Amino acid sequence: MASRVGFVSGFLLLSILLVTSCKKKAERTMADTLIPKPSSIEKADENFELKNTTSIYIAQDDPEMASIASYLVDKLKPATGFPLLISTQSNPEKDFIFLSLIADETLGEEGYQLVVDESSIKLLANKAAGLFRGIQTIRQLLPVQIESTTIQKEKDWLV
Repeated sequence: MASRVGFVSGFLLLSILLVTSCKKKAERTMADTLIPKPSSIEKADENFELKNTTSIYIAQDDPEMASIASYLVDKLKPATGFPLLISTQSNPEKDFIFLSLIADETLGEEGYQLVVDESSIKLLANKAAGLFRGIQTIRQLLPVQIESTTIQKEKDWLV
């Protein structure tokens, strides 16, 4: 009889834990899934779609900036198959990812601002490390298939 009471008590405790963990999972937000967790986030109704015509623009003609942009191409190209050209054109109109270093000490060494709308992604940082961190966030905002090493056909690449 004592073992049956122990079994029922254990089952009841396990059931409560399962319900509690499911509830917590359902309450997670986008900010909770990003690593590192953003200090603030504002979700817009617009999505940027990475396409075959998307280009990457860097504000500074600088070897470090070019290296960071190349890293982004290396991470996105295998799954998309898109050429993702890198340019220093000063005023692109649409369908671009823009990387820039800005003088904003409030962002610190690794902080960044990421603005996504239907025509562009703008990633701004005080230091190169911030741009690198921002690229990791862009990757996390894309479908998980972006990490594939082979082209994923018929996929919408929405950020």
